[in-house]
Amino acid sequence: MTIICLEGASSVGKSTTCQQFATQYDAFIVPETGFLCEAPQLEGKELMMWLLERQIDRWHIAYEKNQQHEYVILDGDVFKIWYSWIYGSEHLSLDETANFFREKLLKNEISLPDAYVLFWAEEDELRKRKEMDQTRSRRNFDKHLCMIEPQMRYFHYLNELVPGYVGIHKAETVEENIHHIVKHCETLPDIKKRESEIFDRVIDFYKSTTP
Repeated sequence: MTIICLEGASSVGKSTTCQQFATQYDAFIVPETGFLCEAPQLEGKELMMWLLERQIDRWHIAYEKNQQHEYVILDGDVFKIWYSWIYGSEHLSLDETANFFREKLLKNEISLPDAYVLFWAEEDELRKRKEMDQTRSRRNFDKHLCMIEPQMRYFHYLNELVPGYVGIHKAETVEENIHHIVKHCETLPDIKKRESEIFDRVIDFYKSTTP
């Protein structure tokens, strides 16, 4: 039983891959926050804290379903600190976000997933896929294109820190994406005893690296 987090830029195919994966394997998909619940009428720091708490909820769902299914797939990272690292945050500092997650880690209210899979594609290809998909508006599409290079650098760093932890795959077809997920999960490092160390090293990376 494996909890896998899929990441990548908008239109790379995460959600489609999740849906198809669940038709082929005993898998439960935990969608992004926006598909789980409607955001309340909050602003600023209160809204940011609400969003962080929803990541804890997403993890609780993943943990519970992991007892019942061979795979649980998180459509998007529960530890999305890299997003604030790339774009900055006017409401919560990096330290505030890191302290929130560190406390939850120590209380076993959240954990690192068993595996990460990062899908990527060329910018022209992502734009083409966006135009072909009329089911979603993708309002922040152009903004999210800016995250491709720094996100790739971050996940390469994480894979150097924990060899074999992140599967980085060029997303060309859904079938190949699914094959990559399954193959990647065949041999994964045991990260459970290193979670706090890995988390702190990641925060150090954010603090010392320009996105």
